[in-house]
Amino acid sequence: MPKIRIDILFPPGKTDNYTSIEMLMFPGRSREAKRRICELITKNLKSAWGLMNRTS
Repeated sequence: MPKIRIDILFPPGKTDNYTSIEMLMFPGRSREAKRRICELITKNLKSAWGLMNRTS
């Protein structure tokens, strides 16, 4: 799926390689459950994008 650039979502100075991800969480899950899902999503994205050895 091609990435669509919308200038309002890209901070000044960022290139087409910049990716912004927003996660919305609903009430009812524990803080630990929310933290864990964020960690898993980050891990899976890093793996899929070949970024596993990077620290940020």
